[in-house]
Amino acid sequence: MIIWMTGLSGSGKTTISTKLKEKIVKAGFSVQWYDGDRVREELKIESDFSKEGILKNNFEVINRIKAIKNGVDFILISLITPFDEVRKYARNTFGKEYFEVYLKCDRNTLVERDTKGLYKKALKGELDNLIGFSKKIPYEEPASPDMIIETDKISVDSAVNLICESLDILEKE
Repeated sequence: MIIWMTGLSGSGKTTISTKLKEKIVKAGFSVQWYDGDRVREELKIESDFSKEGILKNNFEVINRIKAIKNGVDFILISLITPFDEVRKYARNTFGKEYFEVYLKCDRNTLVERDTKGLYKKALKGELDNLIGFSKKIPYEEPASPDMIIETDKISVDSAVNLICESLDILEKE
């Protein structure tokens, strides 16, 4: 099962996937986790934050998943994934094994959280390509994700529990 979490920077992708990974492992399943920052660092994907660079990065993640998907029970992806074409390609590639979670969060909360200082830089004009915040790189909201979690309205633990309940991740038989 591939659980693909998409959403803007600060929407909770890393935080939720970290807790979800812990819960899945505790339930006795094997997990591989790909986070946007870790992907760029560990996989040494050389791309910039242009549309082309983002697409290259996202498609490379899909290729990596294809290579390992049969070796683990769950693969967690926490990646902004701003373009619908990538999410559609992932869904077509992995079929019923693909579960897309859109972590939706209002703009004010994202700016307040600003865990990486990106929104502050964008507001100062120091960053002109913040995905979904600047006009340069839009975030195309998922048209039909398997689940929408409004992370500005519920806790991290509640979000993790919603995903686990939806996928019946409790205990390994």
